[in-house]
Amino acid sequence: MAQLVAMLGQFEQHIESDTPLADVLPTIYNKYPVRYRDYTLRELCQEMHDLYVSFDVKSLQKEMFRKRSFPRVVMNPQDANREFIRGNVELVRLSEAEGRVAAEGALPYPPGVLCVVPGEIWGGRYCAISSRWRRESICCRASHRSCRGFTARRIRMALSGCMATC
Repeated sequence: MAQLVAMLGQFEQHIESDTPLADVLPTIYNKYPVRYRDYTLRELCQEMHDLYVSFDVKSLQKEMFRKRSFPRVVMNPQDANREFIRGNVELVRLSEAEGRVAAEGALPYPPGVLCVVPGEIWGGRYCAISSRWRRESICCRASHRSCRGFTARRIRMALSGCMATC
């Protein structure tokens, strides 16, 4: 825990010092050198903050985790995972995922908590949020990570009972 607190303190110092991104996050900088040339950590953090505000992430997160928004469960998560392991899944575009049974979890960040687990119907708020996140994340490459189902273009759906009516 002490190491985590120390690392967070260092990160905060880098923000306050306006440290060049190349010095703090070299992997991201090296992957997108033109995009982040002369960029600082503070600028990146502000850009990400502005992106979250423009998405109204706070409201979306509240709505995602309210009971009325929970996805419908149609398959036991272990059964969905078994189908995944056996290869009885189909990789579909996010735009085609609505109404289908998830074979893998969807983990948006923030908050870093599964919002759809294997065996649940993919749809509603989750489809809207994931497609918007995918579209908009292009403007902020550092947030363009492979969070399953959100910045990815496709997600795996179970073939067994893959269509459902919401």
